[in-house]
Amino acid sequence: MRSGVVIIAAVFALVAAAAILVYAVDIDVTDSGEMPTAEVNVDVEGGALPEADVDTAEVEVGSEKREVTVPEVDVTMEERNVEMPTVELEPADADEGARSGG
Repeated sequence: MRSGVVIIAAVFALVAAAAILVYAVDIDVTDSGEMPTAEVNVDVEGGALPEADVDTAEVEVGSEKREVTVPEVDVTMEERNVEMPTVELEPADADEGARSGG
């Protein structure tokens, strides 16, 4: 039951973050810009990649059974009214840049 609450909270946080990314920013491109122009003559020859001699460590991954002490926990679930975070968002006005002459 607790993992369900955590999953719901995580989904809520992701949706809130996505909403902020999508609605909180309004970008109006006012000048498209341009690349500088220049006359350039270039002669090139084929290159070569660098050579390297690399020695790496040997890694072996496995598992083994061991006896360890672990706590035994009994969890009692109860419903409570708790204060949850909320997000209020007013989207950026897409027409604002046009009205300000931008």
